Amino acid sequence: MSEKILAMAAATAAVLWGASAAEYDPHAGRCLVWGDEFDGTDLDVTKWNFRQTMTTQDAVYDNGPRTVRVEDGVLKLMVGRSGNAAKPWLLPQGVTTADGMSFKYGYLEMYANVPFVEGCWPSFWMQSKDIHRSVPYMTEIDVFEVYDTRNIVAPNIHKWYSDGHYQAGGRKWGYKFKRKINLNNEYHLYGFGWTPDEMYFTVDGEIYFRYDLSQDFGDKNDGMQGFSDPVY
Repeated sequence: MSEKILAMAAATAAVLWGASAAEYDPHAGRCLVWGDEFDGTDLDVTKWNFRQTMTTQDAVYDNGPRTVRVEDGVLKLMVGRSGNAAKPWLLPQGVTTADGMSFKYGYLEMYANVPFVEGCWPSFWMQSKDIHRSVPYMTEIDVFEVYDTRNIVAPNIHKWYSDGHYQAGGRKWGYKFKRKINLNNEYHLYGFGWTPDEMYFTVDGEIYFRYDLSQDFGDKNDGMQGFSDPVY
């Protein structure tokens, strides 16, 4: 069953637009500063690298052609059977710009078909690198995560410390698709806008969640400066 695709997260046209987002027309007044249309036959390693940021005990991680393909303008990240009884699943690592590109402010978007099925945790997220941090915490921004739901994508922002973390956002602030009958076969446009004052999150051009960056969260009361640090 090596070729059977049990779940697929496909991303195409991952692009970053520069400028402010004072008025929501995501491309108006912006210039394209980074992007990938996946128009070749291999992942562009000058832009992307693999990094295992999550771990499951019943899987083998492999970034070969059984789990990662670029074809027809689409990056396909696939889950299959490993043939290992103890670790039956075959998974790719995360695809990231950690070794190549971090950004600060602007507009980011991804056109993607993601799985809304039990056992999958697709996500589109960012974090700060040590060299860019101006605060004692690591910044994480989740454009969306799918928490084992059938039709909801949830935004989150986090502060990570050596002794734990704090979170704002979550499922109750998420975007709920009105139709879920064919959602696993649909592409949607997931967007993220970032200014010095706020972050906003979109699906198919609709802003569904905003976060005022003057509002601190967590118990340490150490400010929001980390959300002005570059992220990858």
